Amino acid sequence: MTWGEAMRQTKILARDTASQVGAALAGWQYPVSRGELALMDLYDAFAQATFKKPKPYPRPWDAPPKRFGSRVANVAGVLAAHRAAIDATRDVYRDARGRLRHANGRFARESVMTPSGGTDG
Repeated sequence: MTWGEAMRQTKILARDTASQVGAALAGWQYPVSRGELALMDLYDAFAQATFKKPKPYPRPWDAPPKRFGSRVANVAGVLAAHRAAIDATRDVYRDARGRLRHANGRFARESVMTPSGGTDG
């Protein structure tokens, strides 16, 4: 593939609203085909004709809805803390790269860790 062809393909992807590339370049939350955009407009027209104060169908370029509450759980942090607490109680630990190792330094498999908190091998 030549650089010119790659550039043309990239421009086509950037214009395509149904591709992840086009949606990301446009700053949208998710990709949407042109047919889906037409259905969103049709829904809005139907809702306006039927209801008194309809809410428009959310579009991918709209801001995401705000969450209620002041805290959002940090799932990755909670999981890391639990893993560290469990690993500290066994002869299996995680090294700096997150790989499981036995106390003698050999690598361990994920299967040696059981939900009960002990080791299989």
